Amino acid sequence: MGTPMNFDPVTGLPLTEEAKKLYGGSQTPEWYNPNPQPVSPSPRKGRMGLVIALVAGGLAFLAVTVLAGFMIFGGRKATVSRAVRNTFKRYVDGDNLLLTDLNVKDILESGDYTVYGDVYYTTEYDDGDKSELEVTANLMTAGEALQLSGDVFYKGGSTGSIPTVEYCLQLDKEELRAYTPLLDQVFVYHYRENNSGYLMDILESSEYSQSELNDALKNLYEASCEGVNKSELYGEFAKAARDSFRDIEYHNGRSAEYEIDGKDVRCRAIEVTVTPENLERYATALDKLIDENYGDALENSGMSARDMTDSIRNIGGEYGDMVLTFYVYRKQLGCIKCEFEKASDETIEILFKGGDYRAQNMEILYKGATILTIEGDRQGDVEEFEMNVDNEVNLTYRYDRKTGELTASMDDGWTEMKLEDVRINRSNKELQIDAVFKEHEDDGWYYRETVDATLKVSKGASIDKLTAREFDLGNASESEFQNLAKDVSNLISEILGY
Repeated sequence: MGTPMNFDPVTGLPLTEEAKKLYGGSQTPEWYNPNPQPVSPSPRKGRMGLVIALVAGGLAFLAVTVLAGFMIFGGRKATVSRAVRNTFKRYVDGDNLLLTDLNVKDILESGDYTVYGDVYYTTEYDDGDKSELEVTANLMTAGEALQLSGDVFYKGGSTGSIPTVEYCLQLDKEELRAYTPLLDQVFVYHYRENNSGYLMDILESSEYSQSELNDALKNLYEASCEGVNKSELYGEFAKAARDSFRDIEYHNGRSAEYEIDGKDVRCRAIEVTVTPENLERYATALDKLIDENYGDALENSGMSARDMTDSIRNIGGEYGDMVLTFYVYRKQLGCIKCEFEKASDETIEILFKGGDYRAQNMEILYKGATILTIEGDRQGDVEEFEMNVDNEVNLTYRYDRKTGELTASMDDGWTEMKLEDVRINRSNKELQIDAVFKEHEDDGWYYRETVDATLKVSKGASIDKLTAREFDLGNASESEFQNLAKDVSNLISEILGY
């Protein structure tokens, strides 16, 4: 059998008894090999997959408990609440330069916004042939409408070319509209109505139904244009947490020394015990909130709220009481330690070692052994980051906020990726990322690939309703669809030169 494993290699969560049986007791199955032989001729790190699973499990689990802790302690245990807030709140909103500049929450919450993407892909061959493909997409939300527009261009050299194809899709509270200048008409589908045309007959004879299509479009519109009042929803989730954990007990723990800002300091300890009953109440409350706000969308995707919350219940059922110890130093976290009643050896610790800010340098321990370290440094507008997993470099980046230049490399044990030509431009109203990726540039291949990409997220959007000769998709007859098919066939023949 394989080596013992206590975290699910797929989800990263601690294994339940059912999962352990699935994976062959407390062992991994025969097919799971934590030391695979690499296909690549270059040396690889075989243990990386298992270690990353352990890290992901610890991080995912602790992220949930820390978030819950932040909501639980608000207004009741100011020491812990303040420490959690001071350590995490500014990490993606001020302290970490890259994450702060990539944070577009304010833009998306402004109401009207535009997301623009442009990908230009070229392949050059040794014989001089070259192909080009460019795809643009412009997603806008404005008022009570959603629009996706753009174009596709392909020039294939010896393989032929096609003219630029423009497209536009609009969704409002009554209908879906689609348009391309090649056909010079607007295709309309009234998803709030009961349609009775030829397309509906075809749909009803398939595994889908008109009502399912209509519900899917309705859910898309509501999620994109009406949405959920996020401020109110966050308040409801916070209240659910407070109600679910209202009976937890707080105790002063034994203080301990941790290294912070390069020196050993003594941290105050506060212990909190979370019971399976707390987790069951919380999961049940989440079931209700998720069903009320996202139930239809989940149902259409074949899921339920329970599918999303059972992992919370399983933690309590499998591991019993969970003891969280928050070690606090100067109103910020020095360490979070998690221990389980039914698995005393499954201790997880997150150490906050400080630097320019408390979470800049971190270390994660599982069963007392280091499995992940994060080291950061910031000199003015230049930020450097390095994450090591199992004593091997896994992720590094260098970001210069003044010039916008970002260089990064990632190695997860199986694949390596480098970003060497990325520019980030951030203002109050806009985020723009420009990047160039090159493959097989100097490694002996007979072709070279280049991807030039741009992503822009900005405040503001303006949508004008599509107007042209209309084709009613939901109510058109069979003969009307046959005529449309002939038009499309003739158009394709014209484009391909038949």
